[in-house]
Amino acid sequence: MSKKYTIKLDKKLPFYEWIDTDKEVIVLEFNNKIEVIESICPHYGGKLQVNQNKPNELICPFHGLKFDITNCTSSNNIFKKIRKYKVISNKPFVVEG
Repeated sequence: MSKKYTIKLDKKLPFYEWIDTDKEVIVLEFNNKIEVIESICPHYGGKLQVNQNKPNELICPFHGLKFDITNCTSSNNIFKKIRKYKVISNKPFVVEG
């Protein structure tokens, strides 16, 4: 069952936000849209960051594992995907996932 989360967009993008007791996301702008994506690397728990060399990627600072922002997939065979939350409202800003 999907849950809905309200996020205040009162900080400079990108920023990190806890949306539940065990879910932290990164809120960022990509292709003129606000995206909300799981921020914890599934490999070792590093906080994913926007790759400064390729702004369409999130990268783990621990091992360099990369995830494409458009579809949240990785080229790694074991850790293939992270969650992207679906934006269901802009005012207030609400995501579902």
